[in-house]
Amino acid sequence: MSYLYTEIFIAIIPDVLILLTAFTVLGVDYGVMQKKDRRVRSALVSRISVSGLLFAVAVLITQFAYCEGIDIELSGGQIVLNPLSFFFKIVIYLLAIPVVIFMKDNIVCEHVSEHYAMILLSVIGAGILAMTQHLLIIFIAIELVSLCLYTLTAFRKESVEATEAAFKYFAIGGLASAFLLFGFSYLYGVTNTLNLSEIPMILDSVSSQKELIFVSILFIIVGFGFKIAVVPFHLWAPDTYEWSSTPVTAWIAAGSKVGAVFVLTQILQPFLFHPDYLGMVITMLICLCVLSLLVGSFGALKQTNVKRILAYSAIAHGGYLLLGYISGSFDGMISALYYIIGYAIASVGVFGVISIMSDKLGRDATLADFKGCWKFSPLLGFLFLVFILSLAGIPPFAGFTSKMYLFYSVIKAGDGMHVGHLLVAFALCMSAVSLYYYIKILKAFLVTNADEAVVQIKGNFSENTVLVLLALALLMLGIWPEPILGFLGTFL
Repeated sequence: MSYLYTEIFIAIIPDVLILLTAFTVLGVDYGVMQKKDRRVRSALVSRISVSGLLFAVAVLITQFAYCEGIDIELSGGQIVLNPLSFFFKIVIYLLAIPVVIFMKDNIVCEHVSEHYAMILLSVIGAGILAMTQHLLIIFIAIELVSLCLYTLTAFRKESVEATEAAFKYFAIGGLASAFLLFGFSYLYGVTNTLNLSEIPMILDSVSSQKELIFVSILFIIVGFGFKIAVVPFHLWAPDTYEWSSTPVTAWIAAGSKVGAVFVLTQILQPFLFHPDYLGMVITMLICLCVLSLLVGSFGALKQTNVKRILAYSAIAHGGYLLLGYISGSFDGMISALYYIIGYAIASVGVFGVISIMSDKLGRDATLADFKGCWKFSPLLGFLFLVFILSLAGIPPFAGFTSKMYLFYSVIKAGDGMHVGHLLVAFALCMSAVSLYYYIKILKAFLVTNADEAVVQIKGNFSENTVLVLLALALLMLGIWPEPILGFLGTFL
């Protein structure tokens, strides 16, 4: 038993480090910095947070290096140690680092350290999602992430709109959590296990209770549909994206979704590979995919606030993501995981640029504020171009390559899916629609006369460095996807 506890402690060392970092941030801020200026306090706790995250990433990389070929389940799947879980946990932690860096100058209220602590706690929850196959732990981790995000959305206490957005986010999120827990309870009631790895071996023996499993899958898809903002569970997204502080929006759009998509892939995998459930699951996902692509693509066209445009863009990207599961194939699930990584990197990058601009303006940026920014900050202009082109699915960046693999996975499954080609054609049409609002953003940033510039924006060294690294990651994932795809294919 003591050996088991030792293994568990070793497995959660990165989470403990992040938790200690959160407590350190609170202690330092309230202990010795309370009377200092907000910017001084934010700069210090930002450095502490980044240091803690980097230390945790270093530990994770060390664990990852020593876990090659290892696949260990502790306490009935509550903790899973394998290369895939370590990889996605590293991705989540790395995505949190630029978010914390951008928060340094984006101070929304006097509660500076709480802002960082909430981000760090949500990082822990998202990381746990990557390292568990236990339904109860999955639910607890999702709620940890969600509660932190609800709170972060409401941090702008002087803003009525932010409070309203947070309430809407909380209300819809609470309802989605209820559906998710209901789905988990039905699944447990039928299979008599909370361990996802055991469900594929049990499905054949419970074929007489298919109706209950159908209900459980439906409720689970509703719960995760909220997390990845697909229609009709998307109503929280536009207001939340607009009124949250921009770094928080980046984390909602990126890091938290990576963990949710990873878990959703593991939950759907046994049902997509079982003939009794394949058709029902794909039918539900096709409906959500088509609605998300329509609402996301056309809803963004009439928006003028950049963050609202990207919120509707996120809804459309949720529709593209579902194509991987609709293919009902192993390749499709690999493509979905690859897609969410590329999307998350591009989202953090684009919101990072917007965060720099919003800090200079003292308010959220609209399209008009982007006029002529290329003249005063050509580096940020170029990086912003890279991030937007990746989101739009333009080569040679990750957004194009990942979307191509998603489309290919659906077409490849064409023998079993008569609507596959039609669905891909529809998705391509929606991609063409999305180009309009992406180009609208780029036109303001890169083409409009520089004499009309509203504000001169320049990032500091750390901000520019992380933005360059994010852009390079998108380029590498776009032109050389084989290592990531091969890794995912080996260990999924």
